[in-house]
Amino acid sequence: MSLDHATTIGSAFIIGLALLSGLLMLLRLREVFQEKPDPKTTYATLVELDKLRAQVFQHQRDTKADFAAVHALIYKNAEHLARLIATTESANQRLHELAIKTDKLLAKHGHIHEPV
Repeated sequence: MSLDHATTIGSAFIIGLALLSGLLMLLRLREVFQEKPDPKTTYATLVELDKLRAQVFQHQRDTKADFAAVHALIYKNAEHLARLIATTESANQRLHELAIKTDKLLAKHGHIHEPV
């Protein structure tokens, strides 16, 4: 091997080694700045996003309908409770009046003394 030939091979070897080192540095830089985790596995597609949006809107509509039904039921129960309270008060009043009349009748017939 001549000295000229050895110098050329050495230069080619050093250039090749420099190119491989540069490539390795580029690959490491790419790895450092690469998004982790892989976007293909973490992001939703537009079709999946549209499906999710449709489901959310459907759940909102269902919830509004349920709230309207609950509101109507609460209103109806309040009306029934008001009627029940009024009926109970009326029955208590009648019962009280009947007790007074009964006491008067018993007192009139001498069974008990009239209350003071």
